[in-house]
Amino acid sequence: MAGRSMSLEVEVAGAIPTSVRAELVKELVKFILYQRNQIPMYFDHLTDTLARESLPLDNSVMDSYLFDMFSLLYFYKRDNN
Repeated sequence: MAGRSMSLEVEVAGAIPTSVRAELVKELVKFILYQRNQIPMYFDHLTDTLARESLPLDNSVMDSYLFDMFSLLYFYKRDNN
């Protein structure tokens, strides 16, 4: 799929709160990371597995990682348009 782009337009009646939009973007980034083989299993399953194995999991580090990935996607999209 290299070089291909896809868009999806969804019309919603009314306003969508910022918190809902943020959650949608967060879930989309998790899905893309998994689909592009950037992480070995879906993000939530990965965090559950790490928690079960008693490995310390710092949510601020994971949130920072997601923010960094989203920033990279944003700048890539902006620079390639």
